[in-house]
Amino acid sequence: MSMILTVLLNLAAIVPFVLLCLLVKRADLKKPYRGRQFLMPVIAALYCILAAALFGWIQNGFELFLNWLIDVIPFEVIKNLLSRVHLGSGMFYFTNYLLLIIFAIIKKICISILNGIWGKRENLMESTSGFFYQYEEEIYIWALKNKWRDLRSYFSVFRWGVILISCVLVVVMQSNMSAPAFRNVFYPVFGILVIGEIASYLGGVTKKEFIEDILGENERSYRIYNYSSLRGVLKNIFGDRIIYDRYVDHSENDVSTFGSLDEMMESSDRNIRNAGNYFYRLKMQGKQIDMHYVKSCLDISEGKSVLIYNPFYRDLTDYLIFNMMRVLLAHRKVLVIAGRDALEGDLKEWLDESFFTQMNISGFWKTEVLNEEADSWDIGIMQFSEIHNLAIHKIHEKELANVSFVLFIEPSRIMASGQLGLSLLLAKCGKVNPVVYCACDRNSDGIVDALSHLLKVSITEVSASEAALGRTSEIYWQADGPYMHHKIMPNISRYLGVGSEIGAAAIHNQVSKVTWLSSEKFPVCDMKWFLGQYYQNFCKYTNLPVSQESIYRHFEFQPNLWQCDREKIKFLIAEDEFCNLFEAMRLFETRACEEGVINIISEEYLLRGYMLDHVFTFQSDAKAIPSIVPDYARTERNVFLRLLMLMSEEPVKESDIVAELRLSGIETEDVYHTMQELFHKHCSEEPLALKVMYKEEVSEDRLKTINMKYYVLGSSDTMKAYMSQLKNAYYVAEDEKGEKHFISSKLYGHVFQVLLPGQFFSYAGKYYEVMNITAQNGVIVRRAADHMTNRVYYRQKQTVRLSNYTPDQRMGTEKSINSIRIVQGYSDISIQTHGYYQMNSLDDMEHSEFVSVNGIPERTYHNKSILRVQLPGAEGKVINTICIILSEMFKSIYPDTWPYIHVMSTYWDDEDKKLPGLLCKLEAEAVNDYIYFVEDSEIDLGLLVSIERNIKRYLEFVTEYLTWHKEKMAETVPEEEDNGEEAEFEDKSDYTFWEKVKLFFRRIIKKGVVPETPDKKKRRRRRKGKEETAKEEGGETAEEVSEKVSEEEAEDAEEVKIEAPELTDETDWQEVTEEEKTNPADDKENTEKEGEDSGNNGNIGN
Repeated sequence: MSMILTVLLNLAAIVPFVLLCLLVKRADLKKPYRGRQFLMPVIAALYCILAAALFGWIQNGFELFLNWLIDVIPFEVIKNLLSRVHLGSGMFYFTNYLLLIIFAIIKKICISILNGIWGKRENLMESTSGFFYQYEEEIYIWALKNKWRDLRSYFSVFRWGVILISCVLVVVMQSNMSAPAFRNVFYPVFGILVIGEIASYLGGVTKKEFIEDILGENERSYRIYNYSSLRGVLKNIFGDRIIYDRYVDHSENDVSTFGSLDEMMESSDRNIRNAGNYFYRLKMQGKQIDMHYVKSCLDISEGKSVLIYNPFYRDLTDYLIFNMMRVLLAHRKVLVIAGRDALEGDLKEWLDESFFTQMNISGFWKTEVLNEEADSWDIGIMQFSEIHNLAIHKIHEKELANVSFVLFIEPSRIMASGQLGLSLLLAKCGKVNPVVYCACDRNSDGIVDALSHLLKVSITEVSASEAALGRTSEIYWQADGPYMHHKIMPNISRYLGVGSEIGAAAIHNQVSKVTWLSSEKFPVCDMKWFLGQYYQNFCKYTNLPVSQESIYRHFEFQPNLWQCDREKIKFLIAEDEFCNLFEAMRLFETRACEEGVINIISEEYLLRGYMLDHVFTFQSDAKAIPSIVPDYARTERNVFLRLLMLMSEEPVKESDIVAELRLSGIETEDVYHTMQELFHKHCSEEPLALKVMYKEEVSEDRLKTINMKYYVLGSSDTMKAYMSQLKNAYYVAEDEKGEKHFISSKLYGHVFQVLLPGQFFSYAGKYYEVMNITAQNGVIVRRAADHMTNRVYYRQKQTVRLSNYTPDQRMGTEKSINSIRIVQGYSDISIQTHGYYQMNSLDDMEHSEFVSVNGIPERTYHNKSILRVQLPGAEGKVINTICIILSEMFKSIYPDTWPYIHVMSTYWDDEDKKLPGLLCKLEAEAVNDYIYFVEDSEIDLGLLVSIERNIKRYLEFVTEYLTWHKEKMAETVPEEEDNGEEAEFEDKSDYTFWEKVKLFFRRIIKKGVVPETPDKKKRRRRRKGKEETAKEEGGETAEEVSEKVSEEEAEDAEEVKIEAPELTDETDWQEVTEEEKTNPADDKENTEKEGEDSGNNGNIGN
């Protein structure tokens, strides 16, 4: 009986112990903030160590305290109770109680301090708790990483298990203190405190738990809610700057890949089976597998060169690394050629990370950016700025010879102006093993042919453009206009850029992460710095913690267009870098897998309004007006210039020169004489400074030595001046310490077409001002972030002189299409740049400022190819209008090379003050009905060949554009100005300018439509006016009036048919007259048909 009573007393004594354990746990922070308790396990451990060390003093002090109470308290009952505690097991229990109470007080104080420090310092949180916790930007908390959920459960069970086991042991021990096993007393409080604090620290919530358990929603519905209404919010705030928006669901594009992978794993081909197993493992790890990319991966492994229409190279990591590793394990090299210098840093990081993920060994293969300091390498990265640096080619000649896999990132930019340098670089590759090529680029016409001709391989394996997934809100923004941030942050006077304003509104409306992309269109990196200066205003509006770090964590400014990973949800802002806003949208809407808001900021350019007015056409086919990559120009001129570039760096063997000339169809037995003739033909009337050298070498049979003849360029002033155009001109910037940095380069002969002293430009997300341009020092620039007060656009004022024109006598160089003559020829060209017009909108010549710049060198080209297109009978103003439209159209069609093509005519109106900013003035002895196309480059860039191939396509679009433009102009005329008595057909001399242009084009292309025939809207208005007049005067019925008016219109039509029979054929006219007899009740149906037709007019590729 006494044993049962003892057990019951011990059970009662253990209850306060359990309650105090719960009190200690009660002091924890709420679960979303548990990561801030990083130091509590350490504090608990130190407390236990200190308490154990001082335990004797604590117990003695407690005994003295009890003795003092026994002496002081006058009541005998209490004295007896305290005496029992002092002498029995009560001392054990009260000591544990005391330790828990003291720790609870210490913990409460420490938790308050830690919450204040860790809650405000995000970097500290990342460095201390970042191993177990990650910041979830959508819900603004540090959530426990999913991989630690099991560990959290283990420690939670461990804590309660320790408490339970400790309680049982304490009860048993205190009930049987005389037993030998329980003579040594233990104190469970120490283990419980340490294990409990570890469990509390790991007791946070995962992202999914927070959304489902705390927000009361499932994760998928939360994401959709977070973005579904955002488009409407942005329209309410900045509606005047949105030029178009829509919501589209791409969910049906998601395709399962398990079946295809199963087939690969069962294949009899070992390589396919291995690839199937590799991608199946990736699929089981949760990665999305694209079977188009798997097919390209297999093609590469079989030695086929492929083109992938996806410039986001990180999407292709698993597919490319699979083949790169096979090459590297065979002790061969990999070369990566980047079309943008801004990619350099991320490419190296991407490759190193990818190989480490596969090998789990850091630095197993060496990755180097190729420059003069780079040592031996396994994976080399060649920047676009070094493509023409033949010295670097020479330094790495040994490694290049062992390259057997070449990866191009955005080769369309390389092909634009780097054809010669690229061909020289690739000539040094693959000397040991054949080279396999893989190109990643956005979808452009002509890229397949251009690469096939340059690489001398047949590229037949092309992976289609990536399809968008999920739901996307598409918003298109006008780039130019007044500051928008005054609507949301009125106290900021500085220009922050449209992207900053959109991003601020998005973050204010609970968007967790905003990304702003721009490489060369806008200085996003400088905008990041500007926004950081106003962090207090920004954080106050967006409800973020007041610090710069909080802005940078929620707002990413990315100067690398292709460093943009796919994510489940995405709020993206991108600049219209290619002057094709729908192509930009097609590219960037692939970045969101489930829910996305994609914003395209677009400047004003000629085709933008046309695209927006034919929105359904361009949404279904973004290439209705395509970007075109000029074909590789293997011309006689380029072959000769390639030889000059080689001979300027090192002596070239005579046999190599003969082989090169033979490729362009030149057979020679006297190399020296042939080279002199080619120099006179293509470069200058001066003699070529060419030196002949002899070198003793071992013969092919290695039995004797022979003298081999080499050629190298001399050092005459003429050669130095000429070759300077074919040398790299580096963009040199000085930092705050006065140290110089090379940020990019172009051929010196390509600089002045793009940049002039005093102009500002963006490069790799930073803003620069051009200070000076010389052949010796390159392009001297300086950082100009403080000068960014608005978007600035430039148009150069230039004069082009043509002389010594000779027609090309080769077969097929003169063609006629419907009376349009296309003639190729050669001419001496001189181009003088007088300065530039500066404006705040590309179409605002009215308010532009002309800046005259002295000392700009005159560019001269000897016997350079030109293209002439004759439009018989066209007036000068009509020709100039066509030239302007073509010039502006080329900004979208040739986004990387349009500055190097000039479209002109000899007609010039000195009274038109806007004309010099729109067209180059042409001085030549020629008639006015020709359009002249001139390449502004010493090298043949292939632009003239591309224009000649597509000229009919371009002129058809000009016709279509002018028709659309006239209709838009007519819509702006008030309806009351339309007089019902106006003659429907007038004499040609009274036509408006646009009608003349329209009439001319319809005649030469023979579309069979009468230009003077009033459009349907005018006919309906006139019909209505006549019916009302006749009804008021004669009182006839509506049917009689309608019949009478129809007869009058038919008679008018017959008169026009007689007066202008040459403008159309009888069949077309019958269609018009039948249309005019349509009953007025059918007007609605006609109007709907018009809308359908106008929506299908945008595709010039058909």
